[in-house]
Amino acid sequence: MIVSVVLGLLIVPIAGRLADKYNPLVILPLSFFIRFCSIVMFMFIENPKTYYAFAVSVFVVVGTAMENVTVDCLLLRNADR
Repeated sequence: MIVSVVLGLLIVPIAGRLADKYNPLVILPLSFFIRFCSIVMFMFIENPKTYYAFAVSVFVVVGTAMENVTVDCLLLRNADR
């Protein structure tokens, strides 16, 4: 799962920049939809030892990281200062 950590490290700054730049009403549903698609992809795994299963697992981790960054950005943007 080193691949998911490395991709997560690459995706998190990009997701943070998108969350800061665009409206959270667009970015937040998009990040939830990406995670939803990756979870639906689990239904099509027939053998857990294939590259497809590995890719789906990585996709879930990356989608979850994007979702967390987007939610954190939204919460911190609206927090009392």
